[in-house]
Amino acid sequence: MINLIYEKTKNKTYEECGYEFDKDKKILNQICNYGNIQEVRIDIYTEKPYMLFGRIIENKVIMSNIDNQITFSKRDRHKTVVLDLLFNEIENCFVKKYSDKRYSILFTICNISYEMLVII
Repeated sequence: MINLIYEKTKNKTYEECGYEFDKDKKILNQICNYGNIQEVRIDIYTEKPYMLFGRIIENKVIMSNIDNQITFSKRDRHKTVVLDLLFNEIENCFVKKYSDKRYSILFTICNISYEMLVII
């Protein structure tokens, strides 16, 4: 079963899988401006060869874009920073909207790929 799914999707581009190329990063900026996020899941990896560097899964996160820095911080009294990214360095941003409150975002920074699932 898994091989059948893989064979159907292995040669498809992101657009064919339902992702929209966000050239000006407007959609990503809109998502950043929501502020309070219910859940965020982030995978950080290289593609060739595939190597997973990290996986972040957090609930109740504050997402902000201040001075071209995307910051994910916990909603606790210390506002612990989970991840900090430079907005200007994001390349090849693709966004897929599953529903009004669920987005999948793929992008690269310096040949390192990021895959985010954001639930607002």
